[in-house]
Amino acid sequence: MENRRQLYQRRGISMCMESAFDFVRVNISSWLFLSALTLAVPSFALAFLFTKNHASYYHQVGLGQTFNSFFSETTLLLVFLAIGLWGSIWVSYSLLSAYFDGRLPGKRLSLKEAWRYMRGVLVTTLAVTLIAVLLCLLITIHPIFILVVIIIGIPLLLLAPVWIVEQTSFSEALGKSFRLGFSSWFQIAFLVLIVALFCMMMMTSVFVLWVFYEVFFETLIPRGASTSYMFILQVIELTLSALFCLAFFLMNSIVTLSCVFYYGNLSESIDDTTIENDIENFENL
Repeated sequence: MENRRQLYQRRGISMCMESAFDFVRVNISSWLFLSALTLAVPSFALAFLFTKNHASYYHQVGLGQTFNSFFSETTLLLVFLAIGLWGSIWVSYSLLSAYFDGRLPGKRLSLKEAWRYMRGVLVTTLAVTLIAVLLCLLITIHPIFILVVIIIGIPLLLLAPVWIVEQTSFSEALGKSFRLGFSSWFQIAFLVLIVALFCMMMMTSVFVLWVFYEVFFETLIPRGASTSYMFILQVIELTLSALFCLAFFLMNSIVTLSCVFYYGNLSESIDDTTIENDIENFENL
């Protein structure tokens, strides 16, 4: 309970970013462990699809033809991207659940403990992800929906914190997220933009490796290279692509945590959450 109370503090945007990174730093082993469980498959799936399109080797040996006969590659890319984004959100709220329960910070979560906390937020995080996917699909209908998605999408970033952290009903969470979100629309948008830019800067280390591969490896591929030589280059490209996708999903987890801490700021500054909790606890006594 004390850990949950610490969420409701007045924080500026910079402090919300700092709190998110501190949370990851303190719980780095559990964060990476849960991320490996949930994000490895979508990361490698996206890397495989990208590598297959980027080079001719897989077409030469016939890999990927089965996928094309059932699904379009664009559809598969979007599906695995959505799964990865859901996984990053799922990891974030699983760690928060363990933190609110007093299990974190501490030693790394065991597999059994991790599943207990992950199971508790599985449905809600999946529902939030599906709502985000539906909003994105609106953009494909007509360009005017881009403006609609931007306007209502920013307040909806608070839906998951309200619904999962407060453990309230969906209708109450939706109403509160819109109420708090529209009252601080520009601040939330600025927070997400700043955190996303900062995370992109952190991803440059993986991107530099990719550029190194592009410049120094692909330009050195001899004509008529053997299949084994091409296979080694494809393994390198697949690994770098998977690392880049994994880094992207990890950074999305940090954006999610930043939104949670900013929700705590809004809940305290607008609704006086801490005071209301104190009064409620006093009346229960």
